Amino acid sequence: MNLFRNAIFLTNRIVLVDSDLAIQNSNNDPFPDGDNDARRYFASLTTGDMVVFHVAPNATVNFFIDGNDYGDGIFYTRATLTRYEELKPIEQLEDVLNEYRIRLSYQDTYLKFFVNKSGLRALYAAMKPVVSEDTFLNNNRHLLNNKPEELFREDMREYISQHMRVVVSREVMLEDLDRLDIKLTDEMGSDLYFIEVKWVGESIHNSGQKMGTEYKAQPRIKPDAVKQVVGYIDELLKEDKNVKIGYLAVFDARKEDLEDTGTGISEDDVPENLRQHFHRFVKLPDFRVKNINPR
Repeated sequence: MNLFRNAIFLTNRIVLVDSDLAIQNSNNDPFPDGDNDARRYFASLTTGDMVVFHVAPNATVNFFIDGNDYGDGIFYTRATLTRYEELKPIEQLEDVLNEYRIRLSYQDTYLKFFVNKSGLRALYAAMKPVVSEDTFLNNNRHLLNNKPEELFREDMREYISQHMRVVVSREVMLEDLDRLDIKLTDEMGSDLYFIEVKWVGESIHNSGQKMGTEYKAQPRIKPDAVKQVVGYIDELLKEDKNVKIGYLAVFDARKEDLEDTGTGISEDDVPENLRQHFHRFVKLPDFRVKNINPR
């Protein structure tokens, strides 16, 4: 149409035309940045006999009538489309998790996992060790908060949600009442992946007055966690789920720098009736967390 060849459409965000397709007004005012805010904004313009047509950055068209929106468009702003295009598909999950390792070295990330100095001082007062307070604080800077698995799981889940084009669910219940820590479904909703989150190291007791749980690589990871993940794969297949891979992610907060907790893992670590699913199991390299600069 000759109407849309008018240069005014190139230099303005909003063009008002009448029923005869004659241009009445225009402006270049910015739209709200977020999709939901932009949708509400366009809907609010449809007062009286006004109909709004929105041409999205990806060339799809939505139209608004009486406050309702119609059409095939998903993105209302270029910023939202750009953010979506930067998200990675499920096939790049391991690449995204490798990028996540960098985040674990940032102080505002790792501090949430460890007992702060105030908590360690209270622990020192309760335990009354023979060493000085400074020595105690330095020797126990690796001590994790109580129930650190929840903190690790939520931090990883949030990162994946922000960087991937997947549907992320947390603690999904299986039919036998077991729970998947992080469930991932591809954009089509057909392929299922999941991540089981574990940790090794030492945590404080929920009272804050004594040491709590300590987990070592064996048998916590090898063989217990391996059997657990492969068992989940078996259960999902029995439920007719299209499970592709079950990942085991281990956060390593051990005081010493030790070998990966997955060293030596093999199909011999799972019961013979589950070994047919071992090829769907992936043990990710440990996610090392260190309290580099305690607070």
